[in-house]
Amino acid sequence: MKTRQTCSQLKLGNLRKLRTMGLTYREIGGIYNTSGVQIHYWINGRHSAHLRAKPETCEICGKTKALSHHHWGDLRVGIWLCPGCRMAAEILDRMQTFPKVYASLMEGIQKECAAQIRLEATSMERKKRRRSKLGRFIR
Repeated sequence: MKTRQTCSQLKLGNLRKLRTMGLTYREIGGIYNTSGVQIHYWINGRHSAHLRAKPETCEICGKTKALSHHHWGDLRVGIWLCPGCRMAAEILDRMQTFPKVYASLMEGIQKECAAQIRLEATSMERKKRRRSKLGRFIR
């Protein structure tokens, strides 16, 4: 006897087939007009990706409201935080990457500008030489 599958069961089966075909969550999200994170949740369950269970309270301050998972690199590795602690954690993470990005940008811009300065200096030297040659003839 065949059992009837619900629409959500059929959708989940299709999503899993797409994953086995090698599509990323983001690519599947594009097909279904949603985010890759949402596709991941539909396939694996809301918190299945996290290696640690969701606690009742924020792991930093102990508040119980609206906990979310803050991760570092690997989506499965992270800490459960309230909105305030989550914002602070995001700022701290950005502060760690900001100096590296800033230093590489500064280095690239300095090289680019140094090349432009050298070009301008040689151009000025040429103009001076031309003026000095013309000056000899005009006097």
